[in-house]
Amino acid sequence: MMNKNDKFMKQNLASMFGGGGNYNAPEGFRKISMIDAMMKLGEPSMKLANEVTGDINVGLQITQSFWNHTMVRGETVTKAQKKEFKNQTMEALQKDLKLNEQEAKEFYDKLIERKEHLFPNEVQTGVGMDVYMRVDKPAVIEKFDYENSGYKDAPIKITEENKILVEDIKQMDNYIKTKTDYDEWEDHYFNLEEDCTEQYEKWLQEKGLKEHIRTFSYFVPIYVNFIYNYGHTTTVLLNKVTKKYYNEFFKNFVIRKTTAEPEQYAKCPPAIKYFYIFLKEIGYLESTKRTLNQLSVQEDKFLKILKKRG
Repeated sequence: MMNKNDKFMKQNLASMFGGGGNYNAPEGFRKISMIDAMMKLGEPSMKLANEVTGDINVGLQITQSFWNHTMVRGETVTKAQKKEFKNQTMEALQKDLKLNEQEAKEFYDKLIERKEHLFPNEVQTGVGMDVYMRVDKPAVIEKFDYENSGYKDAPIKITEENKILVEDIKQMDNYIKTKTDYDEWEDHYFNLEEDCTEQYEKWLQEKGLKEHIRTFSYFVPIYVNFIYNYGHTTTVLLNKVTKKYYNEFFKNFVIRKTTAEPEQYAKCPPAIKYFYIFLKEIGYLESTKRTLNQLSVQEDKFLKILKKRG
């Protein structure tokens, strides 16, 4: 089991390295986090590293070094520095990826071309931890196909761990309602966040949504964090969310705090919808009708935002 610091780091990794969304992005570009940009740039290196060494981290290390020396963010790089960097990269390509001198040169030139196409320096602001990536094809934003998802209507059998989770959520609700000091419920919260995610994943498996487990479960700790661990002006609980806070979550929080492809963001509303159905089936909620109706309205608005940003 992860400790609370590990959980906090995992949950906030995207916000530490920048967020998604296309706030003020130049036409034909999309804002992504620096860590995602390095992963995108490094796809050829990691593929080759996996083929040669069986370890994609070898390719990722080369990419990270390449990125740090070629991604100009306001500083001046001299010709001597560029030459030294190229020599270091060529050496790493030959030593770590087993390329001969000519192969290394050709691979290096392709990396330069890839970097200049995807992440041209002239559109980068040098501010913050986000970068702009060229989008060659517009993202396909589609509403989740609920009818053909494979979802099974039959309720699951409630387990003892489900019952414990319900009591833990109610205890969390009580901490918030009584304005208990954060230090007193910090550990409880992080355990709750993990348990919600793990049990939701099991529920998705049983309900016939296996292929969506990874994407759907990604958004659950983010939502739980928004509900319980984010500063609201009024009391907000999993069973007490007003239109104002649904708007804030979808229009601001989830895009600002996470990094995902536009198509993945489109899975956020169904992920939260199914999460509420899960909470009803395990006994935390008596009804989800009002909540699901509100989330459906939010889903349509959210998809319009995603399509506009591309």
